[in-house]
Amino acid sequence: SSAILSTDTTMESHFLEKTVNHAGNKFREQISLDIVMTSIINSMKQYPANNSLQIWGVRCLWNLISPSARHGQGGHSSIVSEFLRHVRTVTKAHPDTSLQAFYELVICFLSKVSSSNVCLHGCVDNFSSVLLDIMKVEKKSSTVAIHGCRSIYNLCSHEDIATSSRLVISSLHGVDVVINTMEIFPEHVILQREACMALAGLSVDCMQNTEKILELGGVARIDASFDAYCVSRFDESSLQAKIGACIALTSLATYPAALSAIRDAGIVKRIVHLMEEEDVPDKLQNSMKTLLESCSEFENVSAKLQEGADREQCCMALLANLRDVLPPSVIQRDKATWLRSIALHSMNAYTDSAHIQAMGCTLLSHVYVAFSTDSIGQARDIENIINALKAHTTCSTVVSSACMAARNLCSSLTQQMDSVDCDKLNIILDVMDHYRDDLDVIEQSSGALFALCTSSKNLGQIPEDKSIFTIIIESLQKHPHSVELYRCCIGLLWSFSSISGRVEEFVPNLVPLLLKSLDMFEKDDEMIDLAVNALLILSKGGFQSVLAMLKHETFIDSIISCMFKFIDTPRSHSIQTGCCDILSNLALDNYLRADMCARGGTSRIIMALNHFCHDHLVVCTALFALANLISGADVEILRGSEISKTIVKSMQSHPINLTVQVRGASALWVLSSRNEVFKERIVQYGGAQVVSEAMTRFVASETMQSKGSIALWSLAVHRSLKAQVGQSAVCV
Repeated sequence: SSAILSTDTTMESHFLEKTVNHAGNKFREQISLDIVMTSIINSMKQYPANNSLQIWGVRCLWNLISPSARHGQGGHSSIVSEFLRHVRTVTKAHPDTSLQAFYELVICFLSKVSSSNVCLHGCVDNFSSVLLDIMKVEKKSSTVAIHGCRSIYNLCSHEDIATSSRLVISSLHGVDVVINTMEIFPEHVILQREACMALAGLSVDCMQNTEKILELGGVARIDASFDAYCVSRFDESSLQAKIGACIALTSLATYPAALSAIRDAGIVKRIVHLMEEEDVPDKLQNSMKTLLESCSEFENVSAKLQEGADREQCCMALLANLRDVLPPSVIQRDKATWLRSIALHSMNAYTDSAHIQAMGCTLLSHVYVAFSTDSIGQARDIENIINALKAHTTCSTVVSSACMAARNLCSSLTQQMDSVDCDKLNIILDVMDHYRDDLDVIEQSSGALFALCTSSKNLGQIPEDKSIFTIIIESLQKHPHSVELYRCCIGLLWSFSSISGRVEEFVPNLVPLLLKSLDMFEKDDEMIDLAVNALLILSKGGFQSVLAMLKHETFIDSIISCMFKFIDTPRSHSIQTGCCDILSNLALDNYLRADMCARGGTSRIIMALNHFCHDHLVVCTALFALANLISGADVEILRGSEISKTIVKSMQSHPINLTVQVRGASALWVLSSRNEVFKERIVQYGGAQVVSEAMTRFVASETMQSKGSIALWSLAVHRSLKAQVGQSAVCV
């Protein structure tokens, strides 16, 4: 039958039709669904232009999916992904043909998949994209609209993918699609109910979706859904539409602006009157009661924060909420979203009140911490926090609270901000400069500044009229035992050193602080990585910078010690790369090279090459460092190592990496020039062959040809090796 199916689309359609008719529970139990579903999709793939076959295939898949079965551990997720890709293929195969029947079946299948226990991790983006594209193309189909809205609600209800689904659907303008659907079918009560549930799911814990709903007049559309009916006001379909509208409004009411829109539309008053009627079903009564309780709870506090409200009442409201969020309290996400809005609203309403600004920032800070792994804050919140800091720079309470809020916000953002302008940096630098003696403020402000730097894609230019390095140095000198201050300031040094043109003049004062941090954070590879990279930037500052570093007798030992300690940690690759570069930059003359080798520099670099032989970045920097160091190293020290074998092995591990080959050839040339023994070992381990192959592979690289030629010439100087080196070059 497989042979027939592969050549006869009529037989294939007939087979799929028979499968649909027999795809009952007994059929599901007897065979592997994964195999059957995969086979069906493969059959559909062979004839994407055959509309009849595609329709029967989707119907068959729909029958095979069982909503109650658990498929999370099976292959259904990959099958769904494959199906979604096939839908795209079918769409391309019918550029000028109506696919309404096919799309309606696809939407029904997606609706069933989204309501089942099929694991959708990894395909939320594609699932949502296909779903919304079909809803846009077939916007006049009520079937597509109903099952599309139901699918959106299901995606937003899956606990493991709810947050990501809301964000993805938001980016694809899902709210626009749902509200447009409600406008096209204003009297279709079943569709209105599904659309209300979709809006309810999209608005939970998602500020951008809630704001979009308000922008598009979503409250008015939901209100119209509540008033719609089919046969009578309380027939089953109309009743479900009203309950769906109540659920959507309850979800929106957690947002103050939405609450105002609900109140302004007179919805609350009409629901109160409706509840007094005797013929209202209990299910609707309960939904309306929940909505009114939500509006009442949020309205009571929100009303106190409107323009013209008494400041004392506003302070009391914020204070009451602060007590609720202090650890170990657990905050629900909808309550946290509302608290964030309340805090920002109160700060905007009373910008001149230091007390309100301090409490608002503290409330924001606790809310951000409560959802540090699932961001509840928005990048624009930083404007309110910086404004509070700017307006009350002389109030240490506001300063400390605002810096803490900024720090927690930046740490909780799931996406980086585009850039941070100099004005914001200036304000925080003013705070650091003004409160150098206040440890709490200087810790919070340095932490806020570092968080801003790390959460920005583009740091831009640092303020030239202020010396960030002077402020950091003096702060650390005043508070030498503050681990938290060191943590933040070392991060700042790393952030600003790479973009400042003035860093060289501060090297004498910065180096001892960075060396101290290497001891202070000896088990914290993240901090060691920051400190090493800050030292690396300083080592590139020129001759005077290097001399300033070498004045510290423990400097070289500290760098070599880092290479030894951090060999198997998450940041060890970066630490090893940084240390190799530093040693290379410090090797100004043969005396220093010999000193570094005697202290174990070459052995640590060889260790890094062996341990990270598959990491081309570590290999590149280590080979460059070796080429620079071994020209002044003690020959006896080099003889005791396997340096020849290590270099050749590194080049063999990365044959198509030009930088590795160039630096490897340079290292072999320098090594071979030190002693005849090294020439023999290099040829013995295949060094001449490796260099010759690299020259052939990168024949267009002038640098490779130059370094390779001089390496081969150096090896061939030894009489006994001329034939072997020549043979390697000729063979290649």
